Amino acid sequence: MRRREVIALLGSAAAWSFEASAQQSGKEYRLGILTGQLRSDDQDTVAFLDELRRSGFEEGRNLRVDYRGIHNPDQLKSAAAELAASRPDVLVSFGSLATVALKATGTTLPIVFGQVGDPIAIGVVESLPRPGGNVTGVTNLLVDLAAKQIQLLHEVVPRASKIGVVTQPGHPLDKAWHEQYRAAAKLGLNLVYLPVREPGDVPAMLDEAQTAKVEALISSPLFPLWVRRREVINFSAHHRVPTLYNWMQEAREGGLMSYGPDPLFHARRTANYVIKVLAGADPGTLPVEQPTKLLFILNLRTARTIGVEFPPTLLARADEVIE
Repeated sequence: MRRREVIALLGSAAAWSFEASAQQSGKEYRLGILTGQLRSDDQDTVAFLDELRRSGFEEGRNLRVDYRGIHNPDQLKSAAAELAASRPDVLVSFGSLATVALKATGTTLPIVFGQVGDPIAIGVVESLPRPGGNVTGVTNLLVDLAAKQIQLLHEVVPRASKIGVVTQPGHPLDKAWHEQYRAAAKLGLNLVYLPVREPGDVPAMLDEAQTAKVEALISSPLFPLWVRRREVINFSAHHRVPTLYNWMQEAREGGLMSYGPDPLFHARRTANYVIKVLAGADPGTLPVEQPTKLLFILNLRTARTIGVEFPPTLLARADEVIE
């Protein structure tokens, strides 16, 4: 047996032992969750809590969760401070803004993050293999995918030259995304940046996209867009604007196409990191996990509705084609 396999086996055995003892000890564990989602019953949070439950940690029995869904970036700082002051066993953040806010409190409590595009760029870890400090988690690498997404959209609508890209002013990764989007210049594309800060800004952003007469749209991986995704999908269909999304759910709900990691799997992996930290693992020595599979989904029904034809080469590369 290889050394890596032995370590993995020992780690699994230790985690199982901890989960078994946790179920018998009667101890109540406390989590403080900070996210841009408005509700605690969204599918990502449900997947996260379900993974904890499958490992023996269940709300109402031996787990208490203080959930803060904050949609206004200006309110994150105070919410993060309140969560840190409550001294849970582990602080959990979903999204870059929430992660930066928790890190900025200066707390020494362990922080586990999920749905962060580039944890090094936002300054919460020193490196992916060895994060250092009290922060670790799961990255979705969405910043690194931006150039690839532009390329995929260009393959679908090669004649479109004006592409709308949704941005969030003040987002810690805004500059990194802009650098990635420079790849569009090599394809002769003109990018129109469409700002949103919170979900309430989405209708105005869509009006701006229509006024600018964008010929295609990239729906960036921002919480305000996820919260109002139905409006973006309906706008794209009504105005026949080919749109690329990041999450598979958006394509399955009527979006034209999506390219990115599986957010539900991602949420479950974040839960696994929480379990490791509860078992006593040092966050600073737990390598940041990266997605091992990216999902490329095409929606043929939507393509027919808006008059788009997917190239055969693109259909052959898709992980899922919705008829």
